[in-house]
Amino acid sequence: MLRNVCDGGAMPPLFPPASRCYDHPMAIFHHTTQVIGRSSGRSAVACAAYRSGDTIRDDRIGETFKLGRADRVRHAEIIAPAGSPAWALDRSQLWNRVEAGERRKDAQVAREVEAALPDELEHDQHVAIVRAYVARALTPSGIVVDLAFHTSTRKDRPANPHVHMMETMRAVAGDGFGPKLRDLNTPAEVVRRRAIWAEVVNEALAEAGHDVRSDHRSNAERGIKDEPTIKEGAAARGRAARGQGSDRVDTNVAIRARNAERRRHRQRVEQVAPQQVARYLIVKADRVVADADGARLSQRVVDAARKLVFRHALGQAFLRRDAGDQASLGMWQS
Repeated sequence: MLRNVCDGGAMPPLFPPASRCYDHPMAIFHHTTQVIGRSSGRSAVACAAYRSGDTIRDDRIGETFKLGRADRVRHAEIIAPAGSPAWALDRSQLWNRVEAGERRKDAQVAREVEAALPDELEHDQHVAIVRAYVARALTPSGIVVDLAFHTSTRKDRPANPHVHMMETMRAVAGDGFGPKLRDLNTPAEVVRRRAIWAEVVNEALAEAGHDVRSDHRSNAERGIKDEPTIKEGAAARGRAARGQGSDRVDTNVAIRARNAERRRHRQRVEQVAPQQVARYLIVKADRVVADADGARLSQRVVDAARKLVFRHALGQAFLRRDAGDQASLGMWQS
């Protein structure tokens, strides 16, 4: 059966596509979740003021907050489940009620999702994406979500459109809040939300006629051999744009260069004729089982041994390919 490959029989692709993600250029994906708690000295009121640019008084501690730059807030709104009381749509009342309802000094008072918005879309499309995501992933649990859309207004920095989504830890119940929804803090919930975010973003990109796609999975989960880049952040990209240098940006430049070299090597390997690869492996297998043939073992045993060695040699070839072993290319062509 192995010799038929060299005689013109069909051979499966040596390096099958690692992922369908290569069918489209990739849009940026950033979706992180954090819990806002008193144990780190944080206040839900202060965080809401910072993100929305509003001036809000924290009745619990008697302090007024306006920490954010209003010029970077493109839009802010609150989304509450149907039938919620009027105070749920008032930022000051909402977060002061949240703070008043928590007694512990280390209480978790809010959850926040920060997500990057695709540069390929306009602001009104960004708002539509986030509303669709909230309706699909968050408000079915009965929680209230406070949205703040940010973009950089500095000419020396990228626009970096993104959204902050602050959520209540408890669902609205009557004229107050119910028990904490602790199942929303699990890793499985984070994965579920990231998948929904990618789904909603891709629907919007496709509807707008863009070929790019977003994917919440890691390179390893997608079967991609590329080394992952690290998060740079708007501040680091701004410093690099001004010529001030950034370790994070420099690190990603080096990673992208290594990935490009790996891809070039794979392309060179894939250009080798499959028959040449198969012929090399079969010769190696025949040498290993020569003693078995001399011992007059049954043909069935010899064939089984040959297949086993063939698979091992093919596995070694893949390892050489993944390690970027330049010698493997010349070996196969010999």
